[in-house]
Amino acid sequence: VEESSARGACIQAAAIAQKTTVSQVIEQWQPDVVQIISPRKQQDLSSYFQKYDECSNWRGLDRKKEKV
Repeated sequence: VEESSARGACIQAAAIAQKTTVSQVIEQWQPDVVQIISPRKQQDLSSYFQKYDECSNWRGLDRKKEKV
């Protein structure tokens, strides 16, 4: 099940359980915007991108393909 499908099902179930509308549940569950962060400018971000690449390419938790 995709996350968006599961999230939608949870919202619908909550609306039924609370005897309210889906719109009201969405309004209740929507997180507040606490702080808006501006992008970093005029900084060398190459080390951050390098670390991101290392983490995103790591496959240590992937399932191994079973030999048939």
